[in-house]
Amino acid sequence: DKLLSEGKSPYVIPVGGSNALGTWGYLLFVEELLQQIDETGRGFDRVILATGSGGTATGIALGFALSGAGINVDCFGVCDDPGYFYHMADDISKGMGVTLG
Repeated sequence: DKLLSEGKSPYVIPVGGSNALGTWGYLLFVEELLQQIDETGRGFDRVILATGSGGTATGIALGFALSGAGINVDCFGVCDDPGYFYHMADDISKGMGVTLG
């Protein structure tokens, strides 16, 4: 509010970078990881991770889903209930122009 009152335009980063912009980083992570799998010939069929704000989980799950690589992502919330994370993933995805369902 202080910066706005001074005529500045701050960019607010939400907890965990959990927004559409932050999610792009995880999409790039998935792309790089898939490239490393191709280069090394070592693969896997599942990613398991903990999630607090939902941003990391959304980005990684969305990245693998869009890649068509057939890699499942299991996320375990360290706070809140599963409904919170589904809602968060839906909101972030919509912000990226992707409809889940």
